[in-house]
Amino acid sequence: MNIKKLVLSAFVIFLAFSVIAASVLPATVNRIKKGEKAEFYNGRYGVSFTKSQYSGYVHLNRMSDSRIQATNHPNFTRDLISVQLTKIGGEKVRGILGAVYVSVVVKQSDVRAWERGELGLYYLDPWHNEWTECGSFLVKNGDGRPRIACRMRAFGIFGLAEK
Repeated sequence: MNIKKLVLSAFVIFLAFSVIAASVLPATVNRIKKGEKAEFYNGRYGVSFTKSQYSGYVHLNRMSDSRIQATNHPNFTRDLISVQLTKIGGEKVRGILGAVYVSVVVKQSDVRAWERGELGLYYLDPWHNEWTECGSFLVKNGDGRPRIACRMRAFGIFGLAEK
């Protein structure tokens, strides 16, 4: 009986630390080379480059929407993702050359909500301090994990939200 309690306690502690670690882990940093086709993920969010125009580092950082004080605030269904690129010398890249996409892995219920026009990807427009819908599309790969994606026009903060 005591062994069952000990195992159950250890399992609960493990789950608690997993949840805490997921919320405080630093950004994932991935190296990319010019001309490279690459995909990087942090949790359910990802970014893909069809042919990178830069050599540098891609930073993906999950963040809470409570940190953003925009003039409008959609109802986000999960945490946000900050996507940044720095060149090898450390210079931040703002605008995007080439085709770069941000995506989020979704459940079938999210796919149905997106198909009904009730869900979309949003981008934080820093010039107007407001969330702007990013024209999204559905990606169904052979791995059975559907994604809602959009083409990025600038590096920044993205989130999946109800319309």
